[in-house]
Formats: sequence, structure tokens, C-alpha cells
Amino acid sequence: MFSSLLRRASRAAPRRLSDESRPFRVLGVQQIAIGGPSKKALGGLWHELLGITKLGEHTSSVDNVAQDVLSVGPRPFNVEIDLMQPLDASAKPNPAAPALHHVGLWVDKLPEAVAYLEARGVDFVGGENAVRRGAANCDIAFIHPKGGGQGVLVELVQAPPAVRTALAEVEAVAGAGTVVGLWYSEEDWPATEVAPYKIALDDGPDIYAPLDDDLVVRAAKDE
Repeated sequence: MFSSLLRRASRAAPRRLSDESRPFRVLGVQQIAIGGPSKKALGGLWHELLGITKLGEHTSSVDNVAQDVLSVGPRPFNVEIDLMQPLDASAKPNPAAPALHHVGLWVDKLPEAVAYLEARGVDFVGGENAVRRGAANCDIAFIHPKGGGQGVLVELVQAPPAVRTALAEVEAVAGAGTVVGLWYSEEDWPATEVAPYKIALDDGPDIYAPLDDDLVVRAAKDE
């Protein structure tokens, strides 16, 4: 539903996100992974109390992890929240330590990103085999926390066409308008999806901003 709105929703002026020498772009936050001894206990806060939607579950013996997959925000800009527990608490890797296990970032060109960063001294988990298929069926690569991540495990995720196209559509449109509604929803929208802003364009119809972010909508500067 929101992917169709993007074609008419966002009227913020485009913003440069990377310089010309960098062969890739970070497009946004893809996921936040949180670990603990029990994903059920983690879900007590994130799912039951905060009300964040649970999409499913994933288990990987290779990564020693069982996880609940949650999602917040409108697609395709939703952020995945993974609640992880180890299959074997005595084995490595242990997804429960540290508790904020890793942060995932969408990138538009994963192979180019890996090559660019490796050439500048950044180490990836897996070395030459750093790029692999992830749980969401996207190619991924992890920046080693001790080899460039400054103590943080960072996951780079190849953005699928839907994410890249939606972002391009957001950036391609510019215009001015007035906010006429906050946290707007319509009767035929799913209950979990709302638009932070309804906007009446100065030179067009009412539109919906799918994100409360300067990339999408921001206050006009005084002339």
C-alpha cells in the first residue's frame, strides 16, 4: 500500500547522501538485532508491551541462533528488529552477548561496498567469503567489530529493488505544501500503518509522507 503512495507522497528537496568517489550508498537502517538468554523474555517488551508486529521466526545452527523477527514502520522503509537467543549458550558465536548484537544497514551495491571498505583497511567476518545469503534472502556482509566496526558488529545488507526504487521515487520529487494532518490513516489501510503527515500541496492534491524524516518532509526555510 505504501509503495504506491510513494509515487505521490514525498515532496522534500533531494539530499546528497554520498560523495562522488564512494561507489555505494547507505540507504537506511535495515535491522537492529538484540540478544538475550530468552527471546520470549525479549518479546515481552518489544512485542507484547510496545506492540511491535512479529513477522515470524528464524533458526540457524551455523549462527547458533533462534530468533523472532519483528518489523516496525511502513514498507519498504520498515526496520526489522530481531530478538535472538543462542541455541547453545556455551557455544560460539553467542548472539546474547553483547545484548545490542548488531545493526544492519541497507546499501545499494554490496560488492562495491565491501571492496571499497576492504581497500581502506576494514575487515569483514569471513574474509574472502564475507558476502553470503542472509535470513531475509538478501546478500549480506558483516564488518568485524574489531576490524573496523569500532567495537560494533555492523551488517551491510544488499537493498532489494523495491527499496532502491522507493527511495529513488522519494528523492525525485520536490514541492511545497502545508501539513494538514498528523498520524493520518484511511479506512482501507491496515491498522498498523499510518502516515506521519498528511500534506496539502500548494500546486497539487493532498499527499501522505510515509516517514517522519528530513529526507521525505521538512520545514520550509524562511525566504
